[in-house]
Amino acid sequence: MRKLPSQKELRELLKYDPETGRLFWKARQTGWSGFNTRFAGKEAFTAIDSGGYRIGSLLQVRHRAHRVIWKLVYGTDPEQIDHENGDRQDNRLTNLRAVTDQENKKNSKRRSDNRSGVVGVGTHSDGKFRARIGTEHLGLFETLEEATVARRAAELNHNYHQNHGRAV
Repeated sequence: MRKLPSQKELRELLKYDPETGRLFWKARQTGWSGFNTRFAGKEAFTAIDSGGYRIGSLLQVRHRAHRVIWKLVYGTDPEQIDHENGDRQDNRLTNLRAVTDQENKKNSKRRSDNRSGVVGVGTHSDGKFRARIGTEHLGLFETLEEATVARRAAELNHNYHQNHGRAV
């Protein structure tokens, strides 16, 4: 992970709109007339990386917008930042939360190769439905609905986010 500038430096360079989740370039001190003419007041971090995150460069180093926003507002560099609704371009402050890697995995989308439509539920060799959470086996069930109920109950017990398993 690349080191971000200090909160003070970020506040000198950028303005953040928490309602829209957008960053804007601030005018720079004297000697930057070319920059100010081209960029001051305009939206920053408008490019999208291969992972679907908004990115931009600060002092010739590329950063993800949500990490810049977090440091700009709170002054800290958390382990990870979760987009609660799963939209990696939605950087409204109400959609961002500092999390650990383990917490972030509890708010992930359903994989595109999932055939049952439910995270942690698959078919067993005997035709039944197998439910699991992490490495914990929850049981074999006659119907997909029974396996889904067991999986959802386990998600509640393990404090998974309500959006976990949403469609890709």
